[in-house]
Amino acid sequence: MGEALALAPDLVKGNQMVASVFNLLDRRTQMGDDGEVLTNVEGTIELRGVKFSYPSRPDILIFKDLDLRVVSGKSMALVGQSGSGKSSVLALLLRFYDPTVGKVMIDGIDIRKLNLKSLREHIGLVQQEPALFATSIYENILYGKEEASEAEVIEAAKLANAHSFISSLPEGYSTKVGERGVQLSGGQKQRVAIARAVLKNPEILLLDEATSALDVESERIVQQALDGLMRNRTTVMVAHRFSTIKNADQISVIQGGKVIEQGTHSSLLQNIGGAYFNIRYCDELKHKRMSFKASFNSKKDFDDHDGVEINYGGGWAVLKFGEWMETNYNGGQAVLRFDGEKVLVGFVVGGYCGWSVKRREEIGYMNEYYWLGFGWVMAIVAARLWLTRMIGDESYVGRCAGKEDEGFKLRG
Repeated sequence: MGEALALAPDLVKGNQMVASVFNLLDRRTQMGDDGEVLTNVEGTIELRGVKFSYPSRPDILIFKDLDLRVVSGKSMALVGQSGSGKSSVLALLLRFYDPTVGKVMIDGIDIRKLNLKSLREHIGLVQQEPALFATSIYENILYGKEEASEAEVIEAAKLANAHSFISSLPEGYSTKVGERGVQLSGGQKQRVAIARAVLKNPEILLLDEATSALDVESERIVQQALDGLMRNRTTVMVAHRFSTIKNADQISVIQGGKVIEQGTHSSLLQNIGGAYFNIRYCDELKHKRMSFKASFNSKKDFDDHDGVEINYGGGWAVLKFGEWMETNYNGGQAVLRFDGEKVLVGFVVGGYCGWSVKRREEIGYMNEYYWLGFGWVMAIVAARLWLTRMIGDESYVGRCAGKEDEGFKLRG
């Protein structure tokens, strides 16, 4: 009896654990096999007034009245800080979860009214870590379309830039990939996953950080395969690398549970200081150091409508009208732009990103100093300004090489 009583705490813990298992087994899913079968899909996607929180964290709203529309045959890139909900959009489209409020629609039909298997038959997914099974490369590709012929599998591999490396393997398409594809490199696994998506030929394609774990060369090869797969196909992509998203038809910036900016890569960069602009030129460049200074080389530069010549600390560069220029110096980066009215100078030092804009009508010294932990950073900017007489010499140009009492005396 004494020995039996000693086991009582373990029995209580065991009962508690079994109870949680039975609760899980007794749970009834709301996603049944009934529902409308999706046919003749065009691929227009719309999220309307969506509010969503994960069941494990019901008090934290991921989306607050999110509205998003992707036109059939076009590509949409989702951009935002980590945790902003980019991948959650893909989870809702695949109906891994249902929104708390609002609708997720394909071709105007609420996906909750659709047969789940039918819905997913029309969607292809390529993830950062593709799901490969411990079987042959051929079988892994065939999962995209189980009734496909051998010729179709090989053609899909060719379109995914995978045929060459597969053919070079001793056993070719019969090569075993190992558990979770351990026998293949990251780029090879991605190309097999893309070949599977090509074989499936879905109307809607979802890309979740499909190239983020690859080196530069592997990314280039995989991106070429993705570009072919995305052509004339509704595509929603999540990525941090701008080489992946810059060619998207539309880019949506998600922040605070909503879309706060939308447009093409080039149009969003025109919004200086905007959310996308800051992600592109600040967040991506932080944790880098630099020492920066800029000045005009001669009076002619102020009058030249085609551009200005700027010394950015690493040499002279001519900045043309409307042109962006990126430069590396001392391990940091600077971004400059001249639009005929002003010169914009951006710099990133030790995790701090700053922007300085000087217009032609501004008068006074053009020195600006920032203490950023790594030392003084000086940005001296001006454009299309007339030099006044300085120290009796009209051709004098102050270089502002670190002396606070020197600089451009400018007149609008």
